[in-house]
Amino acid sequence: LKRSLLMTIFPSKDREDVKDKLLYTAKEACMIIFGSDNKQTMNKMYRLLKSGSLEAERVGGTWFIPRKTLVRLHGIDFM
Repeated sequence: LKRSLLMTIFPSKDREDVKDKLLYTAKEACMIIFGSDNKQTMNKMYRLLKSGSLEAERVGGTWFIPRKTLVRLHGIDFM
């Protein structure tokens, strides 16, 4: 993949502007959905992911949730 596409999908951590981010990790999505990433909410997030309640893809041991899924959940674009 081209570097610009990779930066859109996975912006660097030091980049403040992540509004163009297309995929979120389970931890990031947990913060967006529940406002916390403590053990209890992360367990809830993984249950949602494993049950298929949230559209997501697993690559190796990492879950990626598309931005459109989080936008659909909130009804508005949150960024």
